[in-house]
Amino acid sequence: MSRLARYIVAAYLGAVLMSKGLERGGLLSCGCPTDCWCKRPGLSVFRWTFPVGHGGGG
Repeated sequence: MSRLARYIVAAYLGAVLMSKGLERGGLLSCGCPTDCWCKRPGLSVFRWTFPVGHGGGG
């Protein structure tokens, strides 16, 4: 794996962890309905770093 690819993966994972921490701290909140993909266990990790299709609208 190239150095640039490792840097990109590390930056993405850092953003995931930071956003999850902010969400648990109450600084971020998701207003999606309960059937949104981002409410599922495991996928909720990507809620803030992959903001596509929220709210069931695509």
